[in-house]
Amino acid sequence: MALAVITAHFLALISPGPDFLFMVRSSLRNKRSATIATVLGIAVANALYIALCIIGVGSVIARSLMLMSVLKLLGGAFLLSVAYHALRVKREDYAFIADFETSGKAQNSFAKEFAPRPFSGLSNPKSIIFYLSLFSVVLTPNVSLALSVTLGVWMSV
Repeated sequence: MALAVITAHFLALISPGPDFLFMVRSSLRNKRSATIATVLGIAVANALYIALCIIGVGSVIARSLMLMSVLKLLGGAFLLSVAYHALRVKREDYAFIADFETSGKAQNSFAKEFAPRPFSGLSNPKSIIFYLSLFSVVLTPNVSLALSVTLGVWMSV
């Protein structure tokens, strides 16, 4: 069972989504510390979803049609916003890539890159749907709390 969770999580990690795009953007625009802040911010959101699923809140959300619908709508609005901004980008907005060799990367702070990422991670509908479906199948009553916590920690890290 643990191998199934690890495999499913690995496949989810390599499938691109909004979080992946934020990480790539940050790695292209910023120094390593700011990119680490981006990754940690997204990881905090995923860790929160994992913790909620482990303690059983995920099953409550999955059973509440209204709450799940609201989460899907908010997540969909977030994805539409990301798409809208991606379509509005102009060619000159990517000029910073050519300037890397001469001027170096931007000086964005750790806090500036970290702060918005938990929100972006929490509003990513792919994450909540993935964790709800994975944990509803895997975390049955006969699974020990120790295994659940170990899987949660591993997936968060």
